[in-house]
Amino acid sequence: MTMKRKITILFVLLGALAAAYGIGQFKASIDSSSRQMNAEIENWRQLAELDRSFLTNVVTRPSTLTSGAYVMETTFPGQAPTNWTLQLVFSNGQFALPKPTTSGRAGMADTLVQNGSVVSWYHEGIMYEATAECVGLIDGDTIWGRIYGWNPGDESIGVWRITRQRNQ
Repeated sequence: MTMKRKITILFVLLGALAAAYGIGQFKASIDSSSRQMNAEIENWRQLAELDRSFLTNVVTRPSTLTSGAYVMETTFPGQAPTNWTLQLVFSNGQFALPKPTTSGRAGMADTLVQNGSVVSWYHEGIMYEATAECVGLIDGDTIWGRIYGWNPGDESIGVWRITRQRNQ
């Protein structure tokens, strides 16, 4: 075997080793990100369960909510509040949400659970978004609580409030 051929084989092997190393580093970073995200999702789930357990023992004013248009306001640290309109239906002290008619986060109507004055539901994430969980309390004419897992980072934990929509 000639020296030129030996050098060529050496460079090919070094290139293959460098490529294997790069692919391994890339895969390790993806695995690490996945583990971190799964740990954060588990933390959100545990915090939501803690809220649900705590709020079960909170004394509230009797509900004065009736069916109609409401505004849900969500607030995350360092951001302006975001509002959207909901049509809530109340029957026999329980409330329900109609199925969404527009695209976006879904799941509220399907996952709503009310146990006494404690309410919770999921906002299913679309594409890259996490599935957020809302846990809160009906207190008189307001429903309020926390939202867990809206998006990673600054939007991972926030607060929400649902109040009657004011006539314009």
